[in-house]
Amino acid sequence: MSKKNGYWLNALNIRPNEWWLVKKLFIMQFMQGAGIAFFFTASFTLFLHEVGITKLPYVFIYSSALLWVTGFFYSRLEHKYEIGKLAIIVTVFIAVSMLLFRLAFAYGNGEWFLYGMLAWFNVLYLLNNLEFWGLAAVLFDVRQSKRLFSVISAGDIPAKFIGYTLALLTVEYIGTINLLWAGVLCMLASVPFLISIKKSANLLEHNHANHGHQKHSDHKITTLAENFAGNTLIRRLAIITIIVSACFIIINYAFYAGIKEAYKDDISLARFIALFMAVSRIIAMGVKTVLTGRLISRLGIIKSLMITPVIMILMIIMVLIVRTMPGNEKIIFYLFGATAIAIDILRSAISTPVFITIMQPLPTHERLRAHNILKGIMDPFASLFTGLLLLVLIQYQPHADLTNIYYILLALGILWIIGNYRVNKEYLKTIINTISSNYFNLQNFSIDDSDTVKWVKEKVVSGTEMEVINILKMLDATKSVLFNELVVSSLQHASEKIKTAAIQLIQQKNIPVEKDILLQVLASNSGNVKASALQTLCKTGVDYQLVLPYLNDVDASIKTAAITGLINYGDGIAKETAGACLQQLVHSALPADRINAAGILANLHQYNSGWRILQMLPEADNAVRKAVLMAAGKTRDSLLLDQIIAHLATDEPVALQSLFLAGENALPFIKSTIADKNTPQLLQEKLIYLAGRISGSKAHELLIGLLTNKKELYKPIAKALFRSHYSTDRGPKIYLEGIARELLAHSAAIVYMQNVLLQNKDKYQVLINAMQIELCDLRDALLNIFAVLYDREKISKVRTAYNTGKKINILNALEIIEMLVRKDLALHFNVINEPGEIANRMAELHELYPDPFFKKVEQVLINILADETWSYHYWTMACSLYTAGQQQHNVGRTLVEKYALAENILLRETALFVKLTS
Repeated sequence: MSKKNGYWLNALNIRPNEWWLVKKLFIMQFMQGAGIAFFFTASFTLFLHEVGITKLPYVFIYSSALLWVTGFFYSRLEHKYEIGKLAIIVTVFIAVSMLLFRLAFAYGNGEWFLYGMLAWFNVLYLLNNLEFWGLAAVLFDVRQSKRLFSVISAGDIPAKFIGYTLALLTVEYIGTINLLWAGVLCMLASVPFLISIKKSANLLEHNHANHGHQKHSDHKITTLAENFAGNTLIRRLAIITIIVSACFIIINYAFYAGIKEAYKDDISLARFIALFMAVSRIIAMGVKTVLTGRLISRLGIIKSLMITPVIMILMIIMVLIVRTMPGNEKIIFYLFGATAIAIDILRSAISTPVFITIMQPLPTHERLRAHNILKGIMDPFASLFTGLLLLVLIQYQPHADLTNIYYILLALGILWIIGNYRVNKEYLKTIINTISSNYFNLQNFSIDDSDTVKWVKEKVVSGTEMEVINILKMLDATKSVLFNELVVSSLQHASEKIKTAAIQLIQQKNIPVEKDILLQVLASNSGNVKASALQTLCKTGVDYQLVLPYLNDVDASIKTAAITGLINYGDGIAKETAGACLQQLVHSALPADRINAAGILANLHQYNSGWRILQMLPEADNAVRKAVLMAAGKTRDSLLLDQIIAHLATDEPVALQSLFLAGENALPFIKSTIADKNTPQLLQEKLIYLAGRISGSKAHELLIGLLTNKKELYKPIAKALFRSHYSTDRGPKIYLEGIARELLAHSAAIVYMQNVLLQNKDKYQVLINAMQIELCDLRDALLNIFAVLYDREKISKVRTAYNTGKKINILNALEIIEMLVRKDLALHFNVINEPGEIANRMAELHELYPDPFFKKVEQVLINILADETWSYHYWTMACSLYTAGQQQHNVGRTLVEKYALAENILLRETALFVKLTS
């Protein structure tokens, strides 16, 4: 592709692989737009001249009936024919209908004919919209729609400009009605482009994927009504469509009323209308092709939606102010003309493309039905509503005082703005539901009637284990007043698992329970149930003589529970007797006894068990040492925590779990270990994840600090912050956004690296794949940061979308990013992480990061191997070393020597291989 073409593609925000299809659609819309422009100029001019502006509301009413019938038949045909074939049928039908009107004019051109001709223009406009946007909706995804819909639909703007200009220049010589011949030729000229688009891979793929749906879809018009009633997004868009269409019709009516007063014959009327429409089209083209796509991408949905109603309200307010001034007739005429031009431009250049974009996350069949609802049902309804409203105003004010119209437009503008906010809110919900709509919501669970309460009480005694556990979990989550009562009732359940779980809940939540109930449990059960019941019984202050016999029980769990309960809650002889039993276990020759002793020491309160655990730490038996380390963590003793850190070298998994049990007390020890230069990177990462598991304000403070001091560990730090439910309500939001910018810049550098390597893809495929893994890790880190900065739940949906690997899900996920994340961060993230070929994203990337970073493969390899700011995977660095050796790239002997002494065996062996082969 030439540099000149590349410049224009960049200016229009079109990617190279999209150009062929965009060009075809643009030309097709150009031809059809010109044809409809010729038809409009002829029909509207003849109507104003022969019938008059006051009869125009009747056209709106007649049009509504025709549009509803047209929408109905189009819906039926849409299910019968695939979209490419249907577009050709519709185009030929439009051309034939224009031809019939021209031929019929010679035989009768009374008022009824002119009413029908102008009403038929609205039918042609509807069919053209349904056909064109139906094609566009299935050819492009939601991300492409934001960039391209304004460009492809701009084809009708120069067409209408040329059409109206030709009408302006030729109408005086050929007559108004003969403009229809030009309209017929333009429509037929668009058919070859439609045939070419129909054969394209994009449309063939869509037709194949949706063939089954078309075979089995319900053909009834009632499905449209069901979509309207069942889909909130479609319903809200439909209501906004009525408001937008009503505003557009009312503004044009008021302006054309002024035109009719100024121009008396059909030729002068046609020339002015053509001039007015030509000017508005050329301005719209500039806005639509250059600004709209970028505007929507930069501002987002809601701000883009607000542009048109806000400008309309401001213009109407200006008109109302000017009305108070003397000699204002001409000023009001031109000011209202400017309003009509502005709204026409903004409606076609911004509002319509944004509306189509909003519908893109819907499934394809719902998306097409939504087009039919908006254009085939709501536009006619708006036409009917506006026609009746104008008739009432004309009846009430026969001298065409437009004051009431201005105030009606102000009211509609306010409703328009309110509706925009509601549409934007539902758009976000639709994107999220498109990715994943199955989740459980405890907010819908409640017990507020006697029958439900009775049923629940019966279930906790006689239900299955799963039913009882789920009921107790939900009652606990909803803070039900029945929770304590039902936990105690569940002790009557036959399952020992349920009884054990109930006793544990009683201990954890200090639920009051009668001694007699616990004694019954103790007498009628065995094993774990008795053990749990014993500890709870000791806590109630029962006669300890009832517990002493269990100190010699053959069941180790029962014996352990008795010792623990009596030491913690007993007194006098009972406590001393239990202490003596504990000492016997500590010094027992049996490992099982020493393990039980460690477990007891971990659960004792105010017994000074730390020094006893310290004595047990030099244990040779692995199982006993594990139990002692776990006990040491539970005590949270600083002397023991220091010993646990020392055991990381020999008993890493157990020592890490022990530190977790120590909670926030372990954080200073974790921090110093991470800061130690001798700590291996893998262990540093594990300690960071451990800090995230511990959570709490002190853990968050530690993790945020590490982002500054240990930037190379950004991946585990970001993940730990996310997992620990860190919230920026308690932290430095601006600082984290700065970190996100740095990560995005690093991501852009990796994309540039890949782009350099892709120039010789076969040579560097292994390294390209390694860089893709790096990019995925960076994306995951950024999503973790976005989750803690903005909305955890919704960003999790984005992660889910990427995990599915489906392009449509990922594109919808990027829409969530655009709506939730700070605009500059979202823009950079989406450009870097949008699926597709890298070459297609380079133009946009150059805009964000003008410095190309890397131009040669050697620069890529040296950057990876010499980098000290960001930590690349060992695999990526090994791939870089291997590539340097295999492809004879000079990265410097010093770097190779450095990795020949690396701790990681993969790096070390690869570096030695490069030394031997180079």
